[in-house]
Amino acid sequence: RLFAGRVARGSLRNARVQLKEFFPRAEDIARQELRVYADLIQSCPDSESYDAAPVLTLRGWFQTSGEVQSPAFLDNWKARFPRVAPPATGNTWLVFVGPRSQPSMASLPAALSTPPSFWDKLSMPVFGGKRGTEEPTELFLRKVMHGAISAVAFLHERGILHRSIGPSSVCLSSVDPLAPLGDLRVSLRDFGFAVRTAMLDDASVRQAREAGANTPAEMQAYLASQDLYALGYAIGETVFTCLASRGEKEEEGAGAAPRPSPVMEAWLKNAAGKDDENDEILGPMSERVKSSPGAPKTDQNALKGMMEDVFSGDIKGAFRDYCAADPQLARAVAFLDAQDQSGWVLLDQMINSRPATRNLRGEDNVPLQQKGIAQLSDEEVASLEIPSFFPSSLAAPAPVKALTARTLLDSPFLATIPRPWWLLNPSPE
Repeated sequence: RLFAGRVARGSLRNARVQLKEFFPRAEDIARQELRVYADLIQSCPDSESYDAAPVLTLRGWFQTSGEVQSPAFLDNWKARFPRVAPPATGNTWLVFVGPRSQPSMASLPAALSTPPSFWDKLSMPVFGGKRGTEEPTELFLRKVMHGAISAVAFLHERGILHRSIGPSSVCLSSVDPLAPLGDLRVSLRDFGFAVRTAMLDDASVRQAREAGANTPAEMQAYLASQDLYALGYAIGETVFTCLASRGEKEEEGAGAAPRPSPVMEAWLKNAAGKDDENDEILGPMSERVKSSPGAPKTDQNALKGMMEDVFSGDIKGAFRDYCAADPQLARAVAFLDAQDQSGWVLLDQMINSRPATRNLRGEDNVPLQQKGIAQLSDEEVASLEIPSFFPSSLAAPAPVKALTARTLLDSPFLATIPRPWWLLNPSPE
C-alpha cells in the first residue's frame, strides 16, 4: 500500500514523504529494493549527489512492531483512516521523499490532453529556455525521453538492472509543459525486482545463455537490453497517446475527415482512458492519495503486437509508414520525423535492442544449452555455434559494440538536451 504524509518532528519536520507498505508475502521484494538502494547510495560520492540522483529518494525504512495491535493504536488508526485496514505486525515500510501524489510518465496522456491556450503560452519563458520554435508539448516529451534514458544509464553504469520498467515507474517532478525545462526532474522508482549484475539469479543466467550470451559481459549486455526494450515501449506508448488527435469525427460524406485505421483507433481509444494509478485509499494527514499501479494494461500489449508481429520490428520503416497514413497520428509522426527521422531510429534501436532468443532444442525437447557435450547427438552438435573462446584458424570477427543507454543519448533526436552530472564523465568499461 502507498501512503502520503508529513514528517512531524526532527530535522525533516514538515517535509512531504511517501510511505510504501509491504505485506509479509512481499517481504523479499522489500528487502531487494533496500539492497538496491544501499548499492546506489554507496555509488554516490556524497549525500548531495544521492539527493540529485535520478531515483526516487529513499530516506529510511522500519518494521511495525506489536504496538499496532494495541487498542490505543487501533482506535487512533480508525479515527484517522476509517476506510483503511490497519497494518499488521512485521510489515515493512519504506519512506521516500516526495509529494503526496508523484506524477509519472503514465500520467502524461491525461495531463497533456488539453493543449496550451494562447494565454498559457504568454507565460512561457522565451530567453534562456532553449525552446526554439518547437511546440512546448513536443519539447517537454523530448526532455522526458532524455531524462528516462539518462536514468537507466545511471543504473546500468552502477551495475544495476531495473527489470520492471513501465510508464508508471518513470517519475516526473512536473507534468506542465510550460514550466522551465531546467526544473524538470525525471527519476525511476520500484526497484523490488531489480538485481545487481554481480549477483544474477539462476533464471537470469539461464535466460541469457539461451539467448546466446556466454561471457559475463555478454550476459550483462543482454539483460541490460531488456531494460532498454521495456523503456522503448513505455516511450512509444507515451508519445502516441500524448500526441494523437482525438477530436470528434465528422459525419461520413462530402468533406468528411479521413478515418484512421481501425486497429490504431481501437488502441488509442483504450490508451486514452488509461489511468496511472487506479484505486484510491485514505493516506496519512487525511489526504486522499492513489495506490500503487495495478496490473499492466492491454494497450501496450496491442502496440507490441503491431510492432513485432505485424511489422516484424521494422519500426523506422513499415511501422512509420503505417502511422503516417493515419490522420490521428500526424502530430506524433511529425514529432518523430525531426532530425531526419531520428526519433523513429531511436525508437527502433530501443525496441530492437533485445536479441532474439536462440533457444535450440533437441529431439527430447530439452534446450541444448542445458545438456552436456556427451549427451548431444551429432545433429545437435552441428546446430550449435562454436563459442568465441574456442581456438580457430579463421580470423575472429570484430566485436560488435553493445547498445547502451549512454550511446542512445548520442541520437540527434536528443542532442539539444544537456546531459546530467552523472553522464559528464567517460563511460566505465
